[in-house]
Amino acid sequence: MNVGRCGYGLFMRSFFAAVAVSSVLVACGPDSFATLEGDGDADGLELALDELNATTLLGFLNGPGATLAVLTQDARIESRAAKGLVAFRAGVDGVLGTADDKRFASVAQVDAVPYVGPAALAKLDAYAATQVMTAVTVDGVKFLAPEAALAVAVVNDGRLVNAGLSSTAVSNLVARRPFSTLEAIAAVTGVGPAALTALRTYVQQQLSGVPAPTGCEAGSFDGVAFTKTEACQAVDYLNRARFSELAALPDAARLIAYESGPDGRYTGTRRSAWTSVAEFANRPGIGATAINGLKTGAATWTFSGSSVDTIASTWSNRATQVNLPVYFEKAYVTKLYPQTGEGGYLWECAELRDAPGAANFMLGCRPAVVCGGACWTQGIDTWATRMHGSLRRSTMPGSGGYRVSLSD
Repeated sequence: MNVGRCGYGLFMRSFFAAVAVSSVLVACGPDSFATLEGDGDADGLELALDELNATTLLGFLNGPGATLAVLTQDARIESRAAKGLVAFRAGVDGVLGTADDKRFASVAQVDAVPYVGPAALAKLDAYAATQVMTAVTVDGVKFLAPEAALAVAVVNDGRLVNAGLSSTAVSNLVARRPFSTLEAIAAVTGVGPAALTALRTYVQQQLSGVPAPTGCEAGSFDGVAFTKTEACQAVDYLNRARFSELAALPDAARLIAYESGPDGRYTGTRRSAWTSVAEFANRPGIGATAINGLKTGAATWTFSGSSVDTIASTWSNRATQVNLPVYFEKAYVTKLYPQTGEGGYLWECAELRDAPGAANFMLGCRPAVVCGGACWTQGIDTWATRMHGSLRRSTMPGSGGYRVSLSD
């Protein structure tokens, strides 16, 4: 079974065991094939961590279902590794699943737990994939299995007050606790699609290891009104949406949202430390058009599991992402192409991958007239950073039908 194997921008590498796992690893891109290389270890196979499904793996481990019994009996994790995972999650009071527990923020953090190695990661990845296939839709809002389980737990404890629901919905839910299903929660007066969407957003943040935004108060900003739920969603959108997912913002506002923060400093990479819509609205160059775009874009956005565009994610979403912005924080140059004409311009292109040996690639192209034959002076087998532009269809040889037109 393969569930979303492409599109997670981790540039680290780990070992993937040759264990009996039912998942099939599928690469994306013009040269679509899985790259597995021997590393001399007894387990024998090396795989980029971005081919693990980070979203589902972390969602399972951070959810209420990752108990010691489930890890050892169902996921069949070795007992010492399972105990280490539970111990990490236990938090200060030693009880898994409480409001003050710890959460895994990355697959690398899971890999660092004692006795968690290639075999454990393979089994966790496969087991987590089977869990997310079950989903429940209530009032038009879809929850994956880990999200649904955590949502019920949140409604039944003190985390409810931080989940972004209205005070009426919170009061009515508290009065009718405990709940065992989302359907029962949705039947409570004051709990409709908006409340369920806010609840889903909150649990997705919890499962991904990223805390919910704070300071997101309701108000009117540059004449655009936000409820508290909309403001929280907008702040989360500013901080965690991929650059390509910020397309609802005008070009200049998108770069402000992505590369800077409330203090106005630019560091040449993503900062996005926003805590309120007001902070963003108060930045020079931000007006009603940008704030309207923020509200519109945030309303339909859900966290994808990664906050950065990668080669894999761009290729996976190519059909819907044509003419939309893209921003590669880091990509590996594996080949340079001669100048090629297309669309009335000469282009200098390079083959970009998420990491050396990554299975998929895309062409990144700059107008030759801009850089005078020196668009890729770093040459091959080097890293390129901070590249933004837009995805275009292409007939260039080796493009696979698409290229990224870089404007930086």
